[in-house]
Amino acid sequence: MKKSKKIILVFTSFCIIIGFIYFKFDIPERTQKPKTGQELSKMYCASCHLYPDPNVLPQDIWKNTLLPEMKNRMGLGNQKSLVSKNGYDEYINLVQNGIYALSPMITNEEWLLIEKFYIDNSPIVSSPQITKSQNNLQASSVEIVKNLDQKQGITTYFGIENNYQLTSNVFGQLKVTNLQNKKKHTVQLPSPVVEIKNNLVLCIGGNMNPTQKKLGSLHLFDSGYKNQELLIDKLHRPVGFKYVDLNNDKIKDFLIAEFGNHTGQITFIDGKSKERKIIGTNPGARNFELRDVNNDGQMDFYALTTQARERVSLFTNIGDGNFKETIILDFPPYYGTSYFQLADLNADGKEEIIMVNGDNADYSIVKKNFHGIRIFQNRNKSWKEVYFFPSYGATNLLKVDLNHDGLMDMVSSSFFVEPEFSTSEQVIYFINEGDFNFTILHPNLPEIRPMTMRLGDANKDNNAEIYLGNFEFQPNLNPNFNFIESVIITPDF
Repeated sequence: MKKSKKIILVFTSFCIIIGFIYFKFDIPERTQKPKTGQELSKMYCASCHLYPDPNVLPQDIWKNTLLPEMKNRMGLGNQKSLVSKNGYDEYINLVQNGIYALSPMITNEEWLLIEKFYIDNSPIVSSPQITKSQNNLQASSVEIVKNLDQKQGITTYFGIENNYQLTSNVFGQLKVTNLQNKKKHTVQLPSPVVEIKNNLVLCIGGNMNPTQKKLGSLHLFDSGYKNQELLIDKLHRPVGFKYVDLNNDKIKDFLIAEFGNHTGQITFIDGKSKERKIIGTNPGARNFELRDVNNDGQMDFYALTTQARERVSLFTNIGDGNFKETIILDFPPYYGTSYFQLADLNADGKEEIIMVNGDNADYSIVKKNFHGIRIFQNRNKSWKEVYFFPSYGATNLLKVDLNHDGLMDMVSSSFFVEPEFSTSEQVIYFINEGDFNFTILHPNLPEIRPMTMRLGDANKDNNAEIYLGNFEFQPNLNPNFNFIESVIITPDF
């Protein structure tokens, strides 16, 4: 998903109102202007989010991409160019949602000080990742699914549900294979499928590209995945959901992660009335973990938001579809958080947060030494990082006991993997040795871009398979494309 916008969003969008009031009205303190770019940048943005230090990204990224867009968002850009770039309707939507300011938030002189501060204090090149643990090859059975009719990898969903293998692509086609009799059929949906739970199928809306339009939808299929009915529409680029009773009326409700674009939200939809309630308003809502944290009989949930204010929050259920948010992990706007889960890795009966941060797209496509796999442990109600493995472009993360020793292991995949690590870090096995120590292994895979990763057990032998969806949908066709649609890995431990 698109992440580097988060630096721009966080740098500007939450401060537009404050900056506008400060600039518009003759506040006495305004006569005492900060004299440095650092003071100005902290004045406008540090009160809204974790401060984005200049040294986290190289100078050319700040100068050529991030700062020009920040300037636009602070009301100092060329409005005609913005309309031409975004389209009139999209631009109006962005203005109405506070993404672009119509009036300057600051003077041009103040902006030049901020710009100079970031350029002068950013490195010429990014620092490399720290030395990594040895990553050894591990024997795995690999099944490759090819589609010779496709000139690019365009898989948006690949997995199994209810004895069916299900594959979707950017054209909204849902390919269904009965795992028992091998019969196949295809269902056309309005947009790409991004999540399936039992017979509920979530479509992102549009064609996977970022948009402010609310085109996403949730569909209910019959048991054979042939016929379907529309349950919910007008969702803003939804990427995940839970179907669970959240208000204790014995009817399951919908909790939907509307990733969005510049705006987004977490939405609660009452299963009985279909009434919608916005639970959180940050863009980049990614996934949820359900837990009754306080043992009061009401389901609470953890949520990861990955744009603007990147964070893991606990939403405590206070009844009637209302929740109280507590931020438990807060990250800088450039972190690239992508996915998280809860897992008891040290077998102490308490779950840790496991997370990947490696989204690397949009305005800051550059190697980031802080990308990787992280573990956070709850110590006296304070979450502390206890493990980090550097991995460029880490995107997805699964928990599974690969070697059946009773300890939970992890599997990561990297959609934005760097070429020099394409063999060893497309997929990584983290074999749990106890006390947050891991043996690092990888399967032997063909070169793909695994955007999706899920677990399954098609033959029900209690040995999990890993289902990878290949996504190489780019304007310029890869002349060496290998026609791989998806890959199934069966680790051999």
